[in-house]
Amino acid sequence: EPFDKAVAMCAESSFPYSSFKSFLYSFIKKKKKSFNKSTSKKEDYILEPCIRYMKSCNYRSVTVTYLADLCHISESCFRRRFKVFFGVTPYDYIINQRIIKAKELLRNNRYTVNEVAELSGFTDPSYFSKAFKKYYGASPKNYISGNKQPKTAMKAY
Repeated sequence: EPFDKAVAMCAESSFPYSSFKSFLYSFIKKKKKSFNKSTSKKEDYILEPCIRYMKSCNYRSVTVTYLADLCHISESCFRRRFKVFFGVTPYDYIINQRIIKAKELLRNNRYTVNEVAELSGFTDPSYFSKAFKKYYGASPKNYISGNKQPKTAMKAY
């Protein structure tokens, strides 16, 4: 109704075009936000194959391309939908899950740091150590030895 009223006012010569243009821009912006919110919940089913796979996998060989292919959508579309649904990028989600897995393996005290890196899906032990420290505030070795109390982990998704 506000849009129809603005169009009618614009049809009259008393309503300046620049005001209509400004109104139209803000109207479209608001509608786009509400559309994104409503469609994100209705279209979650598109991500179902990805979600099922991620619940059952060990994140060792997961790539964004593979997850997009599972959902039969383009990688860019997958990234957008994933971000709307989970609130983080697919890459950040995968890294977070790998770190959680690594933490469990480190608690067992049965593996070396390099083995934990490999078992949790990291191909580079150095990157694994940096990522682990980012999430827990302690290197994997310090986490194992208990020399440094880890800070609260970043949000688990």
